[in-house]
Amino acid sequence: MKKSIISSVAILATVFNQSFAETPRDSLTTSARAIKTLIVNADVTVVLVDNAKANLEVTGRSSLRDIVTFKEIGDTLVIGTMKKKNVRGAGVIYVPAGQLKNLRINSEAHVTTFYPLLVPTLDVVINGACTVNLASMGKINMTATPFYSVEQTTEVHRIDSGILERLRNYF
Repeated sequence: MKKSIISSVAILATVFNQSFAETPRDSLTTSARAIKTLIVNADVTVVLVDNAKANLEVTGRSSLRDIVTFKEIGDTLVIGTMKKKNVRGAGVIYVPAGQLKNLRINSEAHVTTFYPLLVPTLDVVINGACTVNLASMGKINMTATPFYSVEQTTEVHRIDSGILERLRNYF
């Protein structure tokens, strides 16, 4: 039986997680090379950030840093965990996505964008019971592996370019 995956593709992202309202309890920031492929093998919350100044950042409980692993292989970043544990509520992992072309989710992760990505095309492969809320100015191709299906909704909104530029400068 196929598991249903609910995903929403919108032009405006919604602030979604309690962690935005709370002050971060712990934070780890590192520079990451240009990431073209992101593979999520952990039950985590990932926010894709399209900003030239963005770094790979982990915020939330200090235990999150001890459990989550990052492996860079060329232009691919793999997010995993040392223990099979759901840590979606433990914090947020911010990933620079200015050059992202491929996203593969092999877990029950929650992946979203902070504001619209400016990538021309993003190929997303679903291989887990995850939630995906992506905003992009380009095309998003969603596919699922044989054991999963994608339920996709699309919302198109017109945005004043001045608002988008102010958001970019703010973050």
